[in-house]
Amino acid sequence: MTATCSSVTFLLDDVFSTSLSEKKQGTCANNVTTDLIFDTWKVGYNHYHNRKGISLPNTEKLIIEMMKISEHEISWLQTNGAMMMSELGIEKGNSVVDFGSGEGRYTIPLSQLTSKNGQVFSFERDKDAIAVLTERLSSFSQENNVHILNADDLDITPHINGNAIDAILAFDVLQYIQDWDLLFSSFHGVLKSKGSFHIYPAALPHPGSVDMELATSKLEKCGFEFVKSGKYRMMHNVDMVDDMIYSFRQT
Repeated sequence: MTATCSSVTFLLDDVFSTSLSEKKQGTCANNVTTDLIFDTWKVGYNHYHNRKGISLPNTEKLIIEMMKISEHEISWLQTNGAMMMSELGIEKGNSVVDFGSGEGRYTIPLSQLTSKNGQVFSFERDKDAIAVLTERLSSFSQENNVHILNADDLDITPHINGNAIDAILAFDVLQYIQDWDLLFSSFHGVLKSKGSFHIYPAALPHPGSVDMELATSKLEKCGFEFVKSGKYRMMHNVDMVDDMIYSFRQT
């Protein structure tokens, strides 16, 4: 990528892999090396400010946050996550629940994908995880469409008005919940007609911890039908995995 500083174009091979204190030499538009030296931090900082059209304090947070996490997680939070969520059928303008959202590895892509006319309800009981989610959200999504709820309730109906939700994600969370009947019933109560419910049991890192045959049976009794299952390239904690997601639909 390139960033312009006055009349000189600075070539950014990868500003985030470069030390903040390191300096690089600029080139003119005709690729003739100049004697001018630019500070990597300042050029990268202003480049992102200009490209994203956001205020400088938010840009600074973006770059600092990027320095803390891996390259594949940056790619996931910037673009790949939203692309994967779209493969589940989630669209711009949808209202979505991310139940057990953790640090926001699914909430943030959902926010980007659903856009300003959509909504994301992020349910998480861990306050430390919510703090990370809040910080990353301000860096990676400018949609301002996420409602973060610090709740330990399995019944989410008091938090959402009527049948307003297009899709629900329960990713890497069912193994920590005992009362699936209450949870699934509350999900059915907030979904729109034919709304979707997606389960990621995290089978690779937690083999056998979620009995999908039992989950399917309970969901059918609650008014859901199985739609499909498929393998997706996605994040689990800090790693990229190829794992199964199971999709259901309200009947």
